[in-house]
Amino acid sequence: MAESDTTAAVNVLLADDHPAVRYGLRRGFEWASDITIVAEASSTRQAIEQAQQIRPQVAIVDVQFPDSSGIEVCQQIVKHCPETAVLILTAFDWDVYLVRAWTAGAAGFILKTVELDKLIETVRQVAKGKRLFTPDQLQHIWAWRREITQRLQRLTLREQEVLRLLAGGYTNPEIAKELVVTLKTVETHVSRILAKLELPSRREVIIWARRTRALTED
Repeated sequence: MAESDTTAAVNVLLADDHPAVRYGLRRGFEWASDITIVAEASSTRQAIEQAQQIRPQVAIVDVQFPDSSGIEVCQQIVKHCPETAVLILTAFDWDVYLVRAWTAGAAGFILKTVELDKLIETVRQVAKGKRLFTPDQLQHIWAWRREITQRLQRLTLREQEVLRLLAGGYTNPEIAKELVVTLKTVETHVSRILAKLELPSRREVIIWARRTRALTED
């Protein structure tokens, strides 16, 4: 089992909406005398509040919560508690989460299938200020971002505006009103977006834009 390689204790916040997961992690970290679980959170709001109050060295955050996203938690902690390293721990090996975790400033992205020894060592390393993304993860991040960039570059600025509104749930008449253009113009833009993104339907365009967060900063 992992042994301590440092004399300074690492204070950790656990944020996961499943009590069984938090219990398992808490018991697992009992093997590491240099790591202390100082707080637990079952919601994103609680996680952000705990981080701001306690200022732990490391926050281990699940990617999905009923009330919001672990990525949002990461963004808020990085913004308001820069001394806290955020480690995203998830059951979902999805590039969209990996990319968003990286963009949000996470120190690492670990699957819940990880061996305990590796998780403990990862916590120690990110507590020292290291950012731990594997070469394979970085390749996936760059490939994902490149694919999105290449697709968006096919669109004009106005088409990107229309795409953003589509992703926001706007109907064609609502888009026309928002952009002060005719309904026919919007329909033309939507048709061109489908063709340029090589997607078969309006629904698929909306799913792609929302899934990739292509037109958002996070």
